[in-house]
Amino acid sequence: MLTYEEAYLLTTFVKDLIITFLREDRWIEAPRFESEKLGKKRGVFVSLKRVEGIKEYTIKCVGYLFPLTSLVQAVMDAAMSIAIYLSLLPESEVDKNLSYIFEVSILTPPRLITVDKPLDYLNKIKLGRDGLLVEKGFFKGLILPQIPKEKGWNKEEFLSECCVKAGLLADSWLKKEVKVYSFQAQILKLKPDGEFTITYSK
Repeated sequence: MLTYEEAYLLTTFVKDLIITFLREDRWIEAPRFESEKLGKKRGVFVSLKRVEGIKEYTIKCVGYLFPLTSLVQAVMDAAMSIAIYLSLLPESEVDKNLSYIFEVSILTPPRLITVDKPLDYLNKIKLGRDGLLVEKGFFKGLILPQIPKEKGWNKEEFLSECCVKAGLLADSWLKKEVKVYSFQAQILKLKPDGEFTITYSK
């Protein structure tokens, strides 16, 4: 897991990259990170959120479940995708002050959850700790571990939403041919007021 300094540098880089592109129509280069951890291949997702009252709403989330490139490169690719997405939205849909929450979720490798019968998933999943990947052939649906608590889902709803995201029927997790994987995350969050937090799904 990243140290506080490593995590803060990585998350502020995400913010600077997105804001610079939107304001100046140019890309910035990644700073030179001394940490070896940031050069390792990791699964990662970058999320852009807005705050309405006490709730957070995800505008765009981009990333990679499996480690394909270095953590820095994966984060940069995801942030660039988000910046381009925002740039294509109507001006009325973009916060002119760019007062967004920038969130980076660094993932552990997914592990297959083995069960005797599908209903046993409910005993093996822990809300707030586990992200899920539902898979059936080429159909895949992934939801990060922090999302169920943000949405107020129970375990059944969590599994069903993953199935829907995979393009399957909501109750497909009850079928034996459907595989369910779990993973955890270190979640880095930079809020509009500058507050920076690190949490661990547990």
